[in-house]
Amino acid sequence: MFFTFKNLTKNKISKALLEKVLEKSISTLKLKDKEINLIVVGDKEIKELNKNFRNKNEVTDVLSFDYGDIFICFPQIKRQAKEFGHSVEKELATMIVHGILHVSGYDHEKSKKQSEQMFSLQDKIVNSLKIK
Repeated sequence: MFFTFKNLTKNKISKALLEKVLEKSISTLKLKDKEINLIVVGDKEIKELNKNFRNKNEVTDVLSFDYGDIFICFPQIKRQAKEFGHSVEKELATMIVHGILHVSGYDHEKSKKQSEQMFSLQDKIVNSLKIK
């Protein structure tokens, strides 16, 4: 798998965490020929993307595109981590895994069965990372 990372925010993001999440995702999902471009953005950028591609004029946590781009909204990750009572690192890892599952063909919006499969796999990968 080929991976690129761009952080378009001023927030520090651990490359060790990214590598750990990617390695676990790759091994669990048996990804080989997939190209992933992870781009970390702010509220303004994710809202614009969400409006343009999903017709939703609101901030979201992650947007994934079939061609391998995953956009993560770091301010939203921080808000969700606080809301869910866990670390920013765990929320970031969860959203990266979520995005990777989407670009790997999983879609929780298609059916209840697919949603259960996707979130079960997401939890399995994230829990195996042992991030607090």
